[in-house]
Amino acid sequence: MKNYLFLELDQFLKSKKNQIVFLILVVSGLYFSLIANDTYDPIEKVNKPEITARYNERKEFLENVQINENTHYMIRFAADVFPEWNNLDKARLDALDSGDFTRYAEKTADWYVYSDNIFFQRISEDLNYNTRYYQHGNYFAHFDGHYAYKREAAKYLAFSKLNTPLSINAFEERTAFQTVYRLSQTLLPLIILTALLFLSSDILTKDRNHRSLIAGYPVTPFARLIVKAFLLVLSLFAIVAAFLPAFVIIGCKYGFGRLNYPIPIYHNNHLNNGTFTVISLGKYLLIFGGLLLILALLIIFLLIMISQLFKSDMLNILIGLLLIWGEYLYYRQGIGEYSSYEWLPSSFTKIGDIITGHHNYLYVTTKFTVPQALLVLVSSLLITFLLSYFLTKRKESLH
Repeated sequence: MKNYLFLELDQFLKSKKNQIVFLILVVSGLYFSLIANDTYDPIEKVNKPEITARYNERKEFLENVQINENTHYMIRFAADVFPEWNNLDKARLDALDSGDFTRYAEKTADWYVYSDNIFFQRISEDLNYNTRYYQHGNYFAHFDGHYAYKREAAKYLAFSKLNTPLSINAFEERTAFQTVYRLSQTLLPLIILTALLFLSSDILTKDRNHRSLIAGYPVTPFARLIVKAFLLVLSLFAIVAAFLPAFVIIGCKYGFGRLNYPIPIYHNNHLNNGTFTVISLGKYLLIFGGLLLILALLIIFLLIMISQLFKSDMLNILIGLLLIWGEYLYYRQGIGEYSSYEWLPSSFTKIGDIITGHHNYLYVTTKFTVPQALLVLVSSLLITFLLSYFLTKRKESLH
């Protein structure tokens, strides 16, 4: 068994295809860390000039406004809400000036709660969330802003309770560990799984060119499959390691961050107006890693199963891509309650969105949860594993 493992490892490392995959990963990571990541510009950020401008505008208004029986109701409303708004912004500015980031986090959490209560009422077209939510004709802009403000309120409140040094980079989620979190919400899991797919595509078909060599090892066919699967699981860790240089570069630029930083988790309701709780970044990464491993095993045994039925690397790649990227074929925002996509494994490849509950917000449902992901993915993994086992035993009996 050990000798066969070394044979597989030798073939894996000498494969030109595999070397190209890892080279692309390393170069892509370096490009992101050195160039692309510096363009990150979050909508909700620490923007002292903007806070100052708002504060001064409201202050001038309050110093000059005169209220009487003929005053427009919006002027009265502004005169009522601006004092507290300015108190919060003044406290935020003072905290920034003094470098008291715990105080800033506390008052910013209050600011988001207070602002959201005003904006969500839609009292006036002049009282809206950040204008960037309304770009490109975004039909869901108002609700995206509401979701973001509640998320930020929960995040800053949790930051204010941490007994740890804080920074603007931490608030804006720029540190290395937080960058991993941000990317895990978008394309990172899809890229990792796609890389694994290309490493796995010839998992069995390559043996057909070395039948006599393989036959020289006293290992059962199913034991060979287990060795191959084990090697590909190790390759998953190698894929992650390929991004380590990028991680170190981002850490040197923006700090590495801490694993106790808060990650907001959305708990939706049937009105798509749920609430947020928080978990630690460390716990989030553990859940992310566990789901990523399950998905990786599913892809590996799916390809093993397909390879025993067909003799085509291209078919392996196409079916694997359908599993990883298939959600783009049917996703539409707001269709969650009118579909049963929560039973498709392809609906859970955006792992970060599943953990944080953002998937439920986008689908306007409560169906996409971590327990549901475990149910669907583990069930699919067991099915592909058992089918791979029975197909191998059937082939043994025929020989």
